[in-house]
Amino acid sequence: PGAYSGWPHHPGMVLLSVESGVVTLTNADCSAEMFGPGLPNGAVFAEGGDIPERVSSADGATIYAVFVAPSNDPPITRVENDPISCP
Repeated sequence: PGAYSGWPHHPGMVLLSVESGVVTLTNADCSAEMFGPGLPNGAVFAEGGDIPERVSSADGATIYAVFVAPSNDPPITRVENDPISCP
């Protein structure tokens, strides 16, 4: 509960499935969508590219993620960005 990812971006792609609970995906423009079992947006979403996003959960959630990363040595699956201030 209350956890969040920070504001990373992911080279390649991340496929996420919310098994239980609700998560909020907040975009760099501060727009947000909620994902979870039974919600209108469904329980599966994707992240990727150069634009930072934040995933958070007010009440806790179980999420599974699959990273499809570019072939780098060493592998890079997450790049940290400066925090974005959203209301």
